[in-house]
Amino acid sequence: MGSRQPRRYADLSRPRTKWDLRVELPEDGLRLDRFMAKRVRWRSRTELQAMIDDEQVLVNGETGRKASQRLRTGDHVVILIPVDDEAPDPSEIPIRVLHEDSALLAVDKDPGIVGHPTSGHTLTNVLSALHARYRDLENPANDRVPHICHRIDRETSGVLLFAFSQRWKADVSMQFERREVRKDYLALVHGCPAPREGEVDAPILHRREGWPRLVVDDAGLPSRTGWRVEEDFGACALVRFFPLTGRTHQIRVHSAHLGHPLLCDETYGGTRPIEAADLGCGGGAAAGPLLDRVALHSARLELRHPLDGGTLVVESPLPADLARVVELLRRRA
Repeated sequence: MGSRQPRRYADLSRPRTKWDLRVELPEDGLRLDRFMAKRVRWRSRTELQAMIDDEQVLVNGETGRKASQRLRTGDHVVILIPVDDEAPDPSEIPIRVLHEDSALLAVDKDPGIVGHPTSGHTLTNVLSALHARYRDLENPANDRVPHICHRIDRETSGVLLFAFSQRWKADVSMQFERREVRKDYLALVHGCPAPREGEVDAPILHRREGWPRLVVDDAGLPSRTGWRVEEDFGACALVRFFPLTGRTHQIRVHSAHLGHPLLCDETYGGTRPIEAADLGCGGGAAAGPLLDRVALHSARLELRHPLDGGTLVVESPLPADLARVVELLRRRA
């Protein structure tokens, strides 16, 4: 079947003991640390340089190399990783499946968990949890390899899409790149945008000195976001956003640009965390903060299915934390 993959794909649910890499022609002349950073993207360059200094990196079978060493095509680079006996078990991460067929898998991501392996989250991420569920290295006929098709921020909840082959991943990724995928996000914002619907067309610029905060700037990349107010609660509103481009933090930047930052989005001007009293609901409405993460939810994806060309729609309901805030706001309103 098309969903079966060769066993060359690493099982991301298991602690890795080494990376075994070959230098390709386009990488000829790269420094050792830059080559490693290019290939091992979920580790920071500082961490990788420390591994070189600790002689955890072999080049053509030899240690004692320097981060500045220039590599040549065909060089064999092995990065050794100490075994962590207390490594977390990805199979314990809860997964809620919204859609599954032979080609695609859509899950309902919880806030606070990253979608794929990154530094500090090599096992505690959605992709590793899915590998724990679908990989079967003992029986290649049953081995299914989930590949992530797009990304949403760690604090954002909702629909996250995966494919069971690189071919189908490439198809879906191209749809995202060509802006053929309709994406709906729900967010709680301070105040209420006026008019109640419209579109922000404002370039977004990534300044190194200001990271993680991005800014609207004419020197930035073209960025467009549609919006529609779903409910107006006075102090804040539930807004549906339709990102027409796919820039980092796009909805957060554009919502703040409108003068209505997302609740709990401290980076772009939102109060964090949100207490019941902040919403005019009284101090005793709930124990502790009502919300302590950016109030953004990936609510709906609509795309062309790579198998039959039909329209696939995947939806995720508001998660418990956002639903609780909305209910309190409705009562007050």
